Amino acid sequence: MSKVKFILKAIVSIIILGIVIKYIGIDKLYQTIIGLNLWYMSLLLITLPLQFLLATYTLKLLVNSIGINIGLLKTFRYFIRSYSLGLFAPAKLGEISFIYFLNKDGIELGKASAIFVLDKIITLITLSMVGSLGIFILLKGEQRIVILAFLGIIIPLVIFVTLSNLGREIIKRYILRKYALHFTGFSKTLFYLIKEKPYILLLNFFLALSRWCVGALSVYIIFLAFNHNPGFFYVWLILPLTIIISLVPITIAGLGIKEGTAVLLFNTINVPPSVSASVYFTFTAINYIIAGFVCIYYLYKK
Repeated sequence: MSKVKFILKAIVSIIILGIVIKYIGIDKLYQTIIGLNLWYMSLLLITLPLQFLLATYTLKLLVNSIGINIGLLKTFRYFIRSYSLGLFAPAKLGEISFIYFLNKDGIELGKASAIFVLDKIITLITLSMVGSLGIFILLKGEQRIVILAFLGIIIPLVIFVTLSNLGREIIKRYILRKYALHFTGFSKTLFYLIKEKPYILLLNFFLALSRWCVGALSVYIIFLAFNHNPGFFYVWLILPLTIIISLVPITIAGLGIKEGTAVLLFNTINVPPSVSASVYFTFTAINYIIAGFVCIYYLYKK
């Protein structure tokens, strides 16, 4: 991505965040934030590592299922680095670096890409299933139609591009071009996992679902830290929707879109905008602090 595009997306992120803050009011936001209960925040020392561990294990399962043994700790290092880079790139494109790390460990690009893409498809399906339930419970009329239409387009499109011969041919011809030869083995690995290892994919699905349950628990804990209890069930429904909508690649890793969406969706269950915004600002800040330390550590190490 060019510097100009990065700067433009950063500007869009700042503008959206500015609109959210102006809508809520700086005074209300400040009064909410200073009431943060640090005791509840300490519980994140349990939930966040557990969420990262579940994400790591789902990837390790897929890698091991094609006959390649990579330790859990090494898989975690690859995951946390790609996750951290993803927070600083539009639509989390930095997460693609996971393919690069696997390739450095001797796994062909085609196989590594198949593992990465399949894991993302399962994650997207998991989020969409929970998010669709949230749409029917929380939204009405045009709002429901717009988001369902978005899901109805993006999920079939991802499956078409990944699983159909025509879709993969389009990727090869118009995106990979001369680099397509380096990704030989993608289709073979992908369909091997789908046909021969369906139980691994099913386990991956349940682990992904567990991961997002733990993620929702982290957000719920932050709500409690701000002396507000919206109910875990509602947090569980809304979190996937904020993530899916934030995939629209107009900001850096969905920054701004995710927070604005959260304010609107939690407002449907009468959560004050100052509270939901404070929760998501805090959650975003924590993730960026973790990602920042990881990036600085590996840059220094390099």
